[in-house]
Amino acid sequence: MPAAVIRMLFDTWLVSNCPSLGDRVSMSVGVETRLPFLDVELIELVMALRSKQPDHTFWHKAWLRAALMGLLPEEVLRRRKTGFQPPTWKWLSGVVAHYGNSLYESSLTRAGILDSTRVDHVLGMSKRCPSNLYFAHKLVPLEEWHKRAVRANSSQHLNA
Repeated sequence: MPAAVIRMLFDTWLVSNCPSLGDRVSMSVGVETRLPFLDVELIELVMALRSKQPDHTFWHKAWLRAALMGLLPEEVLRRRKTGFQPPTWKWLSGVVAHYGNSLYESSLTRAGILDSTRVDHVLGMSKRCPSNLYFAHKLVPLEEWHKRAVRANSSQHLNA
């Protein structure tokens, strides 16, 4: 990418959008982020280096890796970039394992919204298939919502 394009991105989109967007996204889920590479002096240094020796043919983050040589283990410097993979299957499985059996005698089954034989099928399939696990997991908060909504609605009708 030519230096002029990088400079334009830095002067416009990066400084006006990234910090505030990153802050809003991270704080919306209670996570504080740090942006150590969003430092004007560091960016100016890298831009000057790029103008003298373009790095677009180098391995990803070659200069950063070289700067950290001896500070980080070699295995860290050599590994490929990976995204954060939350243990979603474990989380959903835990919720279904803990609350799933309550769906058999739930307000949803008593109201005829869920059939207990179908609940048995969904819970059994949830152990083998991600889409069934997501469906089984959705039934747990639906049950909780139904209990509260029906109870609240029943109480309002009784008080009226």
